[in-house]
Amino acid sequence: HNYLDGVVLASALPVPVSFLVMPRVWRATPLHPLLHRQIGSIMLNLHRPDVGALRRALRVLEQGRVIGIFPEGPFSVRGRLERGLPGVALLALRAGVPVVPAGICGTYEALVGRRGYIPRRHPLAVRFGRPRHVAHDASPGRLARGRVTQRIMDDIAALLP
Repeated sequence: HNYLDGVVLASALPVPVSFLVMPRVWRATPLHPLLHRQIGSIMLNLHRPDVGALRRALRVLEQGRVIGIFPEGPFSVRGRLERGLPGVALLALRAGVPVVPAGICGTYEALVGRRGYIPRRHPLAVRFGRPRHVAHDASPGRLARGRVTQRIMDDIAALLP
């Protein structure tokens, strides 16, 4: 994924979404922190387990709001779906909420070879899959997280060309 994925996804959703974002995305420009606070984004440290971010995300879900997560973690430089990390599964299992997979197409092509944040004209598309319901598990083990992560990534892959 890339920074344009969040913009495209938020535009395609009928409800507001709070994203889990990396520090470099949070601070990409002087206006980004203000924007992310305004939409309720949660900064996530990728270099260590971020219990505070997990708690904030769980509170958002408990309030019935939507969290946007890109399960691959950091941006892809290859323009393809990367291996999923277990954070999305951990959140879904702990909160007992369904995961709605989204396949986002065209953002890599709109940005490849571009400098800065201005994409070229290119068709963009978002396809949503059926919600994947997961059983609530207050302390899911590594196997459960891995299994749910793989199912979610398979769901996303099925939505891509």
